[in-house]
Amino acid sequence: MQADRPLVLRGATVIDGWSRNPRPNTTLLIRNQHIAAMGTGDEVGVPDGAEVVDLNGRWIIPGLIDMHCHIKEGFAPDFVSAGVTTVRNTAGNLKELHRLRMAPPDARTPRVISADRIIDGPPGMWPGGTGLGQCLVSTVDEARAEVRIQIELGADLVKVYSLLSPAIAQAVAEEAAAHGVPTSCDIAYATEWNIRDAARMGYRWNEHATGFLQALYPDYNQRDPVKRDVVPWDEPGSPALDALCAEIVDRGMMLCPTMSIFEQAHRLPDYWWRDTPAGRHTLGLIGGQWAQYAVHPNLKAFGRLAGWNQAIACAYRAAGGVVVVGTDSPASVYTAPGNTMHLELELFVANGWSPMEALMAATGMPAAAMGRTDIGVVRPGAWADLVILTADPLADIRNTLSIETVVKGGRRYTPEEPLEHLPTEEELIAAWEQLKADYERNGR
Repeated sequence: MQADRPLVLRGATVIDGWSRNPRPNTTLLIRNQHIAAMGTGDEVGVPDGAEVVDLNGRWIIPGLIDMHCHIKEGFAPDFVSAGVTTVRNTAGNLKELHRLRMAPPDARTPRVISADRIIDGPPGMWPGGTGLGQCLVSTVDEARAEVRIQIELGADLVKVYSLLSPAIAQAVAEEAAAHGVPTSCDIAYATEWNIRDAARMGYRWNEHATGFLQALYPDYNQRDPVKRDVVPWDEPGSPALDALCAEIVDRGMMLCPTMSIFEQAHRLPDYWWRDTPAGRHTLGLIGGQWAQYAVHPNLKAFGRLAGWNQAIACAYRAAGGVVVVGTDSPASVYTAPGNTMHLELELFVANGWSPMEALMAATGMPAAAMGRTDIGVVRPGAWADLVILTADPLADIRNTLSIETVVKGGRRYTPEEPLEHLPTEEELIAAWEQLKADYERNGR
């Protein structure tokens, strides 16, 4: 299709991402990369020169939004191949992601909403000290300065880790709020503060449902085998959890539980996998790393978190909180970018969400939570980011994998097409070496 040629998608059942009612026999007009009109065929009509595609017997959902991932250029097209047209990159390096963030709206890579470096306290949860992916701060002034630099670089959110002191964590939240930028916390290994403290500080997002166990079991420490077992792992959930969730919800925090990373570890060796073009590509790229990690002695303890992670997500939803779909791919074992969104949707449904509710948690709900009206929905004025399915996802959420076509910024792709023009290994290495050289020269 020519970029300036109108496109009419006619006769599909549309699940719009913002209402709870599917729209049968609906026609969409796409013009200038956006949805220009939606309604019956007679209401929308066919503009002169438009391409018309008959989608009778098909379903259209909004392009999916992965609210927690770590994207790299080498596998960025995998997301679009699997129907994920927007990602929220929850820590990385904005300079490394510059080309992805500046890509045209119809690119075969997803829209990227991103944090910059993780802000953590010494010695840091990750080895290597301050560098391209993390900044270790020891004082309030250092923390505030790092937040300002990240915002100047264009960070969409500020992400913190477990080893910050409460005073410094508070300073990060205050500085980001002063600039109108939301904050996110992953406090899985924190011992000096917990989810209740994070909510009181004003953190807007919690990743992986972390910090709840510390609030419920003050002696809990995930890194200590003895203190780890103060948690009743075989009996996830409790009235105390329900009360805690209600308290945190009242403070406006939103939750991205990333159920799939714990579930995949818990299921080993019988992990979830679907043989899709995206899955095959990532397996070829980093399958060896996953295989090595799958036998790591700490992974069993990580997998034990699955039950509580899901119980927290359910309790948070029951308390009226915002719970959104994210995967943390490719961080844990066999969490293929794009592919794993479909496991996460299955887990939402297995935990009590209806298929419609799960789809909304992966489309319109996270978009609204981020203040976006142009993604995650099918309605006039939004970007034409769509997924065309051959089977009804409301009848079976697994049908989100029946992808016939992905539309990104008005351009149509088969699941194979985004993977046809990938950067070479030499190009990726050269880009990384340039990034490191710039960092060594400039300190950023």
